Amino acid sequence: MSKSRNLFFINCLLCLSLFVLSSCTSSSIATSEINTPFPELISSSTPPSSSTPTVSTLSPTVITYNFPQWMRNSDTAILATLLRDDLGKPEGILFFNATTGEKFELKMPTALGGFFWYDNAHFGFLSDDFQVMNLLNLSNGQVIQENLTSKPTRLLSMNESFNPLVIRQDPLSPSTPLFDYAFSYWGSPYSIDTRYFAESDRSDFENYIKVTDLETGQIIWQSNPSDGYVDVHFLWSPVKNSYLAVVMGSLSETGFEFPVNNTMLIVVDIKTGEIITSHKVDAGRIQWSPDGTKILYRDAMSDYWNFGYGFTKAPCFFNIETRKESCFWRIPNHPSPDGYTLITTDDYQWSSDGKSFYFTYSYRSPNGMIGSICNYNLASGNLICPTDNLTEFPEWNIDWHYGWIISTYSLSPDEKNISFCLNSNSPLSDDQGGPSQDGLIETNGTNFTTWVSSEDALTRCSFYSALWRPSP
Repeated sequence: MSKSRNLFFINCLLCLSLFVLSSCTSSSIATSEINTPFPELISSSTPPSSSTPTVSTLSPTVITYNFPQWMRNSDTAILATLLRDDLGKPEGILFFNATTGEKFELKMPTALGGFFWYDNAHFGFLSDDFQVMNLLNLSNGQVIQENLTSKPTRLLSMNESFNPLVIRQDPLSPSTPLFDYAFSYWGSPYSIDTRYFAESDRSDFENYIKVTDLETGQIIWQSNPSDGYVDVHFLWSPVKNSYLAVVMGSLSETGFEFPVNNTMLIVVDIKTGEIITSHKVDAGRIQWSPDGTKILYRDAMSDYWNFGYGFTKAPCFFNIETRKESCFWRIPNHPSPDGYTLITTDDYQWSSDGKSFYFTYSYRSPNGMIGSICNYNLASGNLICPTDNLTEFPEWNIDWHYGWIISTYSLSPDEKNISFCLNSNSPLSDDQGGPSQDGLIETNGTNFTTWVSSEDALTRCSFYSALWRPSP
């Protein structure tokens, strides 16, 4: 998730809260002065040990917002997460200090198009009609507002709201921010400069991938719909704009939706149609390395996790420069905790330098489940699991008899902290009705904390509605 910027939406947020949106006036992005009166966010400091966060209340008289000093400090690692009430209705944004556990809560209106970090010093919101963006300057509390055309939000859907967003570089207008969704299970269908759009075209007799040049509206590449392969998985290179990785294969006789037989990984340059590499592998979901030289993958059957198929084999990567495959059997062969059996490994993510990758273990026993986040170093083969000792933290609001696995996680930009979701539900089922809870820990296995207090009822994780503050 990468990106160059332009500023936006808290004013609209506040105006909506006061039902006086029509009275809001816009200001230039380059202007630091705000002439329109804005509500003040009045707050009082809350010590880290308190279960009650700092809460901002609205008053229609003052221009600036009063934020605690830790939010003004550009070096503070902050996780911004969407708060929901007991019925699941969004009610605010919680800013959480990953180091000290301090909290600051920002109330918001009932209609919101999305929220995002513009950069290290600005947090922003989109109006629900995607026409206004507002940015809140964390260092001085000022608000900058700008009306938007449809171009900056062309990747978004009007049917989606309250989504965490990221800002990308817009090739059509380099000085304008381009919004995209922060989380996508299969990866973005847009190339890194958003010029090309890939999609899978399916029918009863054909299944192929086609790529459209959004500047010309022309289909510039498509896989062969009559080659006998089912082409489902694709992922754009993070480095070379025209490189697309595609997983293809034939369907099994059981009628599964995704290819599970004779799978092949290809990388194609969609500008020229050249096949950069083609390799027969047992591949399902794929992940490009940050430098665009390797593709990490699991087996094809792991796509059917919700049918009970766990991934207990070795993850592998294919190096597109050397044409060599490397597999890591130490991961599935790692000793399980006493009395437990490995269910699956999941959620593979490259480190930012491409020298290691992270993933989760999930184990099962007659008495419940446990899980952990681990990091595998490619050069040394070292395996480090910072969450192995979670049960030794008694201050967390967790009833360990549920049996908890870690279903999702997110690394801070400096990779010193991990936010994650402890989940009581099986990692191999769509049934996610059981309780889950958010947490944070440093990647060295220390300073475990959570923004859920001991008085709060167990709810659902906010993981897919949480964003780390960018580095300075």
